[in-house]
Amino acid sequence: MLCIVQFGCTQCTSYLAVEADDYDAAVEFAEESAIDSWESYNSNVEHNEDERYSDAWWDTVYSEIHYAVEPYDDSDDFHYSILEEQNYGFFNI
Repeated sequence: MLCIVQFGCTQCTSYLAVEADDYDAAVEFAEESAIDSWESYNSNVEHNEDERYSDAWWDTVYSEIHYAVEPYDDSDDFHYSILEEQNYGFFNI
């Protein structure tokens, strides 16, 4: 499946043209990428290790991340520009 994946957090949004086995794999990749993005922007914030990965911690993460997947459409100029930025190659997940 060729698709456009959007992922990010309150500080940044990124887009990738990807090739995935199926929609669920693309969504999982988008979610994990959004969490990674959030963690990279919050890496300098002190965390109490006992609270890390608690329900409250995950609530914070999910309130500040976003992700989406849509099928690639070569007639969509935005989709095409993302693929162009990737030298016309899809990122294989």
